[in-house]
Amino acid sequence: MSRHRKPEQRSFNDIELGLTALPIKPNSFERKFREVCDRLIPDSVFDKLYSDYGRPARSPSMLTRLLLLQLRDGTSDERIVEDLYYDMRVRHMCDFGFDAKPVHSTNLVYHRLRLLYGTIYRDKIAELRANGFSEKDSPLQDVFDAVKQAAVELGLVDPESAQVIDSTAILGRAAVMDSYALIFSGIRATLKEYEGACGYGAKELVQKLKRREYLEDVSKPKIDWESDSARAELLNDLVSDAVSVLGAGLTFEDKELQSLLEQLAMLVGQDVDVCEDGTGVLKMGVTPDRQISTVDPEMRHGRKSKSRKFNGYKGTLTADPTSGVITAVHVMGANEHDSAAVVPVIEQQKAGGEAPAVLIGDRAYAAEEPRHEAMKQGVAVVTKPNTNYSGAFGKFSFVYDQGASTLTCPGGQVRSTIGKNSAQFGSKLCLGCPYRGPCLGKRGKRNIGIREHEALQQDAERFAQTEKGKELLLLRPVVERVIAHWVRNGARQARYFGRLKVWLQSVLAAIMCNLHKIANRAGTGGPNSLPNGSCPGVCRLIGRILVFLGAICVPYGTGRPTSRITRYAESRTAIGPKNALCSGGS
Repeated sequence: MSRHRKPEQRSFNDIELGLTALPIKPNSFERKFREVCDRLIPDSVFDKLYSDYGRPARSPSMLTRLLLLQLRDGTSDERIVEDLYYDMRVRHMCDFGFDAKPVHSTNLVYHRLRLLYGTIYRDKIAELRANGFSEKDSPLQDVFDAVKQAAVELGLVDPESAQVIDSTAILGRAAVMDSYALIFSGIRATLKEYEGACGYGAKELVQKLKRREYLEDVSKPKIDWESDSARAELLNDLVSDAVSVLGAGLTFEDKELQSLLEQLAMLVGQDVDVCEDGTGVLKMGVTPDRQISTVDPEMRHGRKSKSRKFNGYKGTLTADPTSGVITAVHVMGANEHDSAAVVPVIEQQKAGGEAPAVLIGDRAYAAEEPRHEAMKQGVAVVTKPNTNYSGAFGKFSFVYDQGASTLTCPGGQVRSTIGKNSAQFGSKLCLGCPYRGPCLGKRGKRNIGIREHEALQQDAERFAQTEKGKELLLLRPVVERVIAHWVRNGARQARYFGRLKVWLQSVLAAIMCNLHKIANRAGTGGPNSLPNGSCPGVCRLIGRILVFLGAICVPYGTGRPTSRITRYAESRTAIGPKNALCSGGS
């Protein structure tokens, strides 16, 4: 499809004319959203997603605005398209004139693919994923960086100052499967691919399996689930069938089939202990990195605390503590530690400009390895100190000398580390020490563990207790309000399957949050106002002239004068959805 270009010459079909009788309020969200989108995400931003030839595309700026409003309101593709035709405010925000080409819900589907991968063709998408496609390669990242750069130019973000970081749960779209349903679904998917690769041989393989429900439309076999013997028999049948399918598929070189075979082997191995006689027994506990769905294989079990569990993904953001503008977004499995996102968000910000000097987070970001990697890139991670309120001496009361490999206790005793991993205190060394009780406790001895980057961790803990460190930590609670705004704009519940698509949703929600901040700063007037490419003043002037002409040319026999432009707008709005729903394509 060729690039879309909105005519510079305004016409009588512009949406501003239809709103002349009841104009949008100057300080309303609709007016601000329209002005900031006209300035920051015009059609020219998406030029590289389209070719120079072909059928003209729908306005990518308009489609992007629909996606943002859809997440904000929590509506479906069909509903937001209906709102585009029936709700004049949505028309105004999307700059959708009365003579614009009809929009169908499939246009949104294709536009999401273009934003994520830069193409809508499945073979090209598969090739990109096979070559290690990641978020930094997505065109949406460029849009996000452009909006963030506008915030920098307005003074909302200082890219080299301190920023806050935190994560929140993103609930997965797919249903969580139990062990029986996972193995059953894995066998069914493998058989389907095996049939495409082998043909008649797949039917022979199905006849040899112990269960026949794989070709039926059921989520898992129907048995007496309250019977222990029935569940054990089903598990043994599933394990036996899985082994048969794995053995039959090893001779094929089809990449998709081999991928499904690897998934099936993992599904069996993560939940079942296979005995020597071929029977299976469910494992006790939960395997780390356990796959919980075959519909969305990247979903995972997660925890916010010991009692609060969730299934899906974990979204991490960094934000400016003063303005609340989101500067980076990362999505990972729900089972990963919060600190695993530190390095990705730093790399994301470096790719789009400058990384912050300091990241301020809670104790989850005090992990040793991510802090060390962040420091190597010139970013300090500041967290709340691990203080001990029991009256006893904590680990950071001991001074570690990395060069001499020694540890000095609060009483001044020096001990050499044992194999650079620990140092022991007690015995005769501490007999006369006044701190022996609170330091060693009832056991009379103490073993202090030494980590690989112990000096860095101790320096960070000491800095957090200084006046400057305390001032920085006072900024951390701001991130909770930023996350609440992010969630309110559509980041809590995943709408799609797969981590990359959930990342796309999270970034769109972050763009919506940033547009809010930029619009509030720019306002609708003054030196910081954003230029509006829609010339609303000219349109309002033309609209007033037409209203006057319509009022003096009212047909005889009517009561209250009604402007012809208003009646024209209403008639065009009424026929809009019919044209939209009957037109496909992108």
